[in-house]
Amino acid sequence: MNMEYRKFEQREAFVESGIFTQDELKKYITEENPFFLKLKDTRFLPVKDGGVFKYFNYVDDLRDNAFAKEKFQLFFPYIKEKDMIVALAKLTEAKEYYFKDNTFFISFVSVDPQFQGKGYASKLLEKIFQFAQEKNIHLQNSSYTDEGEEKLYDVVQRLREKYPDVSFQEDEIFEERRRKKEARKNNNLQK
Repeated sequence: MNMEYRKFEQREAFVESGIFTQDELKKYITEENPFFLKLKDTRFLPVKDGGVFKYFNYVDDLRDNAFAKEKFQLFFPYIKEKDMIVALAKLTEAKEYYFKDNTFFISFVSVDPQFQGKGYASKLLEKIFQFAQEKNIHLQNSSYTDEGEEKLYDVVQRLREKYPDVSFQEDEIFEERRRKKEARKNNNLQK
């Protein structure tokens, strides 16, 4: 298994971080069945069906792209607590969107609600930046949700400073929205 990991202690719980390839995640969370994907853990269902990881869709995210016009790579950074995945992110190769080789979207970062407030989203983002530095890949965020912007924008900015060799591109729509928000804030302060 091509698993990179770092172990650390947090609040008396054994915590591990790593990066799964698409095939590794598929083997980890599904039972072997040649005809369909059967999950071992219902927490990986879509949220509307009782799952806990926002934006993760096991059918789409674990689908073999062997028949796609252009192949692309997916990586899934994770945090495990006591051998259970409690935080998950997705890196999607952005071949179709950019001429720059080795560019990956940070498609989502999600933490099981029962484990939120422990800094796992920040640790997951740091794992992504470490991976980008080690593999010499460029990162591109996808648009932040309002919740993601509020919770993670400052974390990303700190990581950009900590890992200056990692190329990170903000989404243009997000940047424009952020500039408008700052302008409104400044206008309100002047009144």
